[in-house]
Amino acid sequence: MESLVTGERQDIALQNEMWVEAVSGCCLSLRVGTRNQGVRQVQPLRFECVLTPDGWSNVEGLLEPSSESETSGFQWLTSCGGVTLLISRDSHW
Repeated sequence: MESLVTGERQDIALQNEMWVEAVSGCCLSLRVGTRNQGVRQVQPLRFECVLTPDGWSNVEGLLEPSSESETSGFQWLTSCGGVTLLISRDSHW
């Protein structure tokens, strides 16, 4: 997320990251935009989450507690747009 906040990157295709396992060909790209649009479907099984650098900074802060190895449960990351986005370390929500 930090690279989206700083402007180092404008787009991250999560399915290309080593720590992500895409399910049934579903893809999610994280993008920097001029306004917080949230998650939207761009094609069948293809989604993008578009947030401003400040929006990505907020998501980065929300992700921090989940980086602890003992963390369980889930955290909502953004609710703007047509699809809400959450993270779960243990697949429960």
